[in-house]
Formats: sequence, structure tokens, C-alpha cells
Amino acid sequence: MSPRSLYNQQGFSLLEAIVALTLVATLGAGLFAWMNSSLSSLNRVRDASIERSARLNILEYCKSINPMNRPAGEHDFGAYRIEWTSQLKEPAMDAIGFPSGRGNFQVGFYDLKVQAVRAGSPWFLLELDQVGYRRVRQALLPGWSPAE
Repeated sequence: MSPRSLYNQQGFSLLEAIVALTLVATLGAGLFAWMNSSLSSLNRVRDASIERSARLNILEYCKSINPMNRPAGEHDFGAYRIEWTSQLKEPAMDAIGFPSGRGNFQVGFYDLKVQAVRAGSPWFLLELDQVGYRRVRQALLPGWSPAE
């Protein structure tokens, strides 16, 4: 071959093709790793958002729980459910009436443990302080007496 014919050849040499494929493979692997970490981060953010929403729903529901009347129980929220137990922290006592004397309710201070369960396995645990109450006497209005 003459030197002139070497400069006039068409296409890539095998070495040039291998170098190009190596560069494309390296860039592809880097792009795949970046997308994988982005998707993992997105999944962690989504799971944290779902858990935060569930915690807010459970806290709102716990406002309706009276541990003196229902010391344990469960509630189904659809995608997850909760199970709670309560333990008396301070002895129950009569509330103070207005303007003086004993009130109509007894109140107690409880530890409320709420276990969230998702897909049959424990998800997270909330520990709350909750007031329990129970009516123990009727209010007597001035001028009114109970039927005998």
C-alpha cells in the first residue's frame, strides 16, 4: 500500500470502535448509577411522606380515644391499622367543680402506646400522654332536684 492510500481509507479502525464503545459504556454505567440513586432517594422521600401522613392521621384519631373507657383497642385505616394499649400513670381523681367542690367527672393521666401495623408487620410506635375521664355524678342545676 502506498502512503496515499492509507489516508484515503473510509470508516473506523477496530481500535477506534473499541474506544468509542468503552466511552459509551462508561457514560452509560455512570448515568445508570445516578438514576438508581435518584430513584432510591425518591422512594425514601415518598415513604417518609406516607409515614408522616399516617402519624398525623393517628394523632388526630387519638384525640377521640378515652383511655379510661377504652384502655385497649384497634382501628383500621385501610392501608394500615393501629393497636393501642394504655397504662394509668397517675391515680384517677375527682375533678374540681365550679365554683367549688367536686366536679362531675373523674380524670386520670395515662401512657398511651399506639402501634401502627402495615402489611401485617409493625411499622412504627407512638407513645403519647393522654387524659382519660368518666362521668361519676350528674350536675345539679339551681332549683332542680332529681326525681326520687
